[in-house]
Amino acid sequence: MKKEIHRWKKVPLSSGIEPISLITAFTSRYSEEYRFAGEMHDFWEIVLVRQGSLWVAEEQKIQNLKKNMFILHKPMAFHRLWCLSEGVVEFKILTFEATGDMLKRLEGLSGSCPWQLADRLAQTIDLAHSFLRGGGEQTDLRARIKTRLASILCELIEFQSNEEEIAEMSDVSRILTAIDEHYLEGLTMEKLAHYCRMSESKIKKEFHSVYDGGVMKYVCRLKMRDAAAMIEKGMSADQICEALAMCDKNYFSFVFKREIGMTPSEYRRLHGSEP
Repeated sequence: MKKEIHRWKKVPLSSGIEPISLITAFTSRYSEEYRFAGEMHDFWEIVLVRQGSLWVAEEQKIQNLKKNMFILHKPMAFHRLWCLSEGVVEFKILTFEATGDMLKRLEGLSGSCPWQLADRLAQTIDLAHSFLRGGGEQTDLRARIKTRLASILCELIEFQSNEEEIAEMSDVSRILTAIDEHYLEGLTMEKLAHYCRMSESKIKKEFHSVYDGGVMKYVCRLKMRDAAAMIEKGMSADQICEALAMCDKNYFSFVFKREIGMTPSEYRRLHGSEP
């Protein structure tokens, strides 16, 4: 009788999404007008609204989030939020680092989610807050948070926003689109007014309704976001300055630290490689 030989094939499983660290977890509550100037950082952030109405801007995307709506900010995406004096606004924020094959699908994720999922996310953020306040020593709680967060992030992928939930701010969107298309071309207010077919004064007024700091400050943030990505790819400071049309390396280092919170060399040690 012929002997049957088994050849076993190993098939790797997708790693999905694996949270690897927590940075912050907190709840904010406002009953009056509030404006957060904005930031960008090298980790993920999820914002969940539990009461009221919150405006959120992430570069070209501007949304009005209401109860049980969320948005995920990817690393190095400049974002800000504000609320108007229209009653109490309560929202929860969790910032974290993660890895996995599905991580790319979290980029740009936002919209409504079922109340059961929103409750689980809110409870997980509260658990993370307690964990961080306790110094991260509770081993059982750490494992519980990691499992819950991984599961929730995978589920959120199934509940992306639809077009009806995107805030309609056509003038601001036109300005942001023009900036995104031309910010590496020596953009000036005069050129931007031409691209948008608006007056400079109208551009400044509309832009300020969403982003603090002015148009050129925003352009600078976009360039520093690109610079961070270039550092991660191993590009030198000279190559980055040339790509961003910045002739002074010292000025580039100053601006990068102002916007990112660390020098290009410090960022390279954490995220990049030597050019």
